[in-house]
Amino acid sequence: MLETEMKKLTAAIEALTQAIAPLTIDVIPVEDPVTEEPEVVIGVPPIPDIPALAEAVDRNELLRKCLALSRDGYKAAIKKKLNSLKVNRVSELASNSTDYKTFCDWISKQTGGAQ
Repeated sequence: MLETEMKKLTAAIEALTQAIAPLTIDVIPVEDPVTEEPEVVIGVPPIPDIPALAEAVDRNELLRKCLALSRDGYKAAIKKKLNSLKVNRVSELASNSTDYKTFCDWISKQTGGAQ
């Protein structure tokens, strides 16, 4: 029974493959990549890459520091600081906001600037 069904399916697949074969394209032309040099304006200094404000401390490092402080008895102080920033959790701070930077600075001061 199963062998018969498998033979029927194999025959159907082969028939479909033969029917589709004329419709496929064997070679797809690939264009050469465009290599244009960027336009440089003389007399204007290039804009430096300014790192995001919140890159001072990444989120995982900040959370690790908060957890360590919380275990050392600073849980109420952390909650008070977050409430002053009008959030309930560190995850609610946008990583590119000045509040995030303020909180990072405050945590660094509490931990003595240790990484």
